[in-house]
Order: sequence, then C-alpha cells, then structure tokens
Amino acid sequence: MVEALTAVWAQSQATDSDLLVFLAIANEYNHEYEAAWPTVSRIADMARISERQVQYSVKRLVELGELAVDTQSVTLQNGRKTNRYRILLPIQTRRPMGAKSAHVKTTRVQSATSTGAISDSAYKED
Repeated sequence: MVEALTAVWAQSQATDSDLLVFLAIANEYNHEYEAAWPTVSRIADMARISERQVQYSVKRLVELGELAVDTQSVTLQNGRKTNRYRILLPIQTRRPMGAKSAHVKTTRVQSATSTGAISDSAYKED
C-alpha cells in the first residue's frame, strides 16, 4: 500500500479531486493481487466527494493512462459487485525482511593515459 501511495504522489499527473480519488484507490491497493477493489461509495467517502464525481475522476485517470478498470469484476461477500482497479504507474516494491539484494560486483580498472599516467576507476557489473 505505501509503495502504491508513493508512486501516485511521485508520478501521477492527476490534480484536484482526480488525485484524491487516485490516492484513495492506492490506499486500498493489494500488492499480492496488483489491484484494489474499493467500492465507489468507499472512494467517495475517502476523497470527500460525491459518487458521481468519483466516476468522472476514474474516467479521467483512465484517459491519462495511469489507471485501468475492470468493471464489475469482483464479487464482494455481500454479493454486490465492484470494480477492480490496477495502477499503471511503476510501483517500487520493498524486499521482504531478510531477503538478499541482487549481487553487484565492482571491478577496479587501471589504464594508462596518452601521457603515461595511470588512472584508477571503478565500474559495476551485473
């Protein structure tokens, strides 16, 4: 959830109520499923706007290319259906605690310049 919120704050072109709607969706984001499925009324409550305004904002976010919506694709426990929202911005995920980072090997290289001096530099290999 935090990573989705960070992505929206840092990368979204949305403004005003559209940004509030996007942040409300990001707040409900599930990284395991790479989606969120809050109801329109839940988003409206969180963004403090009407349900109709949520619908307009979602449409604009889709037009911006920052959000995808699978309409009525999730059935809630009460039998009602809701939309599934997928954030299309790159989201940086955190490594689980104790997970090792990717190995990066640093190699030192010495080379002679045209004047005969030796330069010492480092570069990274994957």
